[in-house]
Amino acid sequence: MAKNNFDENFSVFDAPAEHKDKKQKSGKGKIIALIAGFLCVCLVVGGIFLVDKFMPETEQPKDEGAMEPFKVMETNPDSFTKVTVTSKDGTVELYSETKETETEEGEKQENKYWYIKGYEKIDVSSAITSLLGGTSDIEAYSEITKRSAKECGFENPRYTVSVETKDNKGFTLLVGDDSPDGFGMYLKFADSDKIYLVSDELLDNYIVDAENIMANIKSQTDA
Repeated sequence: MAKNNFDENFSVFDAPAEHKDKKQKSGKGKIIALIAGFLCVCLVVGGIFLVDKFMPETEQPKDEGAMEPFKVMETNPDSFTKVTVTSKDGTVELYSETKETETEEGEKQENKYWYIKGYEKIDVSSAITSLLGGTSDIEAYSEITKRSAKECGFENPRYTVSVETKDNKGFTLLVGDDSPDGFGMYLKFADSDKIYLVSDELLDNYIVDAENIMANIKSQTDA
C-alpha cells in the first residue's frame, strides 16, 4: 500500500529531468503537426492553381439559360454581288448578275442570277441559298477572350469566305478550329480581333463543291 501512495504523490519535483523530456517531445509533436498542416494547405492551393492554369477553357455556358445566342452579322444577301470561298480544296468564286424581265402582265422586274466563275453560265441560285444565308445571318454563343487567334486556328483557317456588295461594304469571314469541348467552332471577321464561338452546323453552309453543284443543276435541267 505504501508503494501505491508513493506513486500517487509523485510530482515534477521528484523527477525534473523526466518531466522536461516529456515536455520537449510534446513540443516537437506540435511543430511537426503545424508543418504537416502547412504543407497540406500548400498542396491544395498549388493544385487549384495548376488546374486553373492548365485545364482547357470551357466555352459551353454552365447555365443553359446563358446559351442565348446573339447576332454578330445580319445583312441582306440581296446586296451581295460576289462570294469567294477558299479552303484546302481550292477556291470557288460565285458572281451575280441582275437582269430585267417582264411579267405576263407587262410589268418590269429585276431578278438576280448567280453563276460559278470558270464554269458554264448556268444559274445556280437555288444551290447556294444556304451559303448566302449562312454568310448574311450569323449568331454566336459567346465571345472568346482567353484564347489567341493562333490558338483558335486562324493562322490557317479552314474556310475563308469573302463577300463583295453593291454598296462596297464587303467583308471576309474566317472559320477556325472546333472548340476543345466540342461545343462549337471559332469564327471571326478578318478585319477584327474579336473571336466568336458559333454552332459548328454553320460550317456546312461554307462547303461549296462547284463540280457537284453544276452536275445537280444540269440533271435538274435535263429532267
